[in-house]
Amino acid sequence: MAEQRQSKERWHGRVRMEIEAPIERVWAIGSDFCGLTKWIPTMEFCSKIKGKAQTPGCVRYAGGHTFPRTDGQKTWAKERLLSMDNTNLSYSYVMDDGNMGLKGYIGKFKLFEGRNSGTTLVDWSFEMDPSTAGSKDEVIVKQIAFLSTGIKWLEIAASKPKSAL
Repeated sequence: MAEQRQSKERWHGRVRMEIEAPIERVWAIGSDFCGLTKWIPTMEFCSKIKGKAQTPGCVRYAGGHTFPRTDGQKTWAKERLLSMDNTNLSYSYVMDDGNMGLKGYIGKFKLFEGRNSGTTLVDWSFEMDPSTAGSKDEVIVKQIAFLSTGIKWLEIAASKPKSAL
């Protein structure tokens, strides 16, 4: 299920998808704040540049060809971890800088037990300031598509044997 809405000041989007992978594996992979290259194939680099890993305040520098640009340059972002809750399987982050036109971007990632044994419900949402990277519909649809694809990639990674990661 994907949804989009626009408030007066912020744009919002969310993807909620149940995947065929155990919640412990999904959390182990999806919560690795500086490990995006382990499960997002279009992410060419992701490294901690400030702070302590997995701790609020940690900053990652990530990028690649995740969002193709007309100028051929790689997209990149500096994102700061705002919260990490290993008990409730959730975290949030903010994009402090980047070249994608996503000003004020805040992402939230949360996991729930799926309806069936061995499944996980992934809830990944965002809010942001109106973008300079395109119209509301273009930007929100592109972000929702990325989150949906990201969740599918996470399912693939979480379904592999631990030794394959």
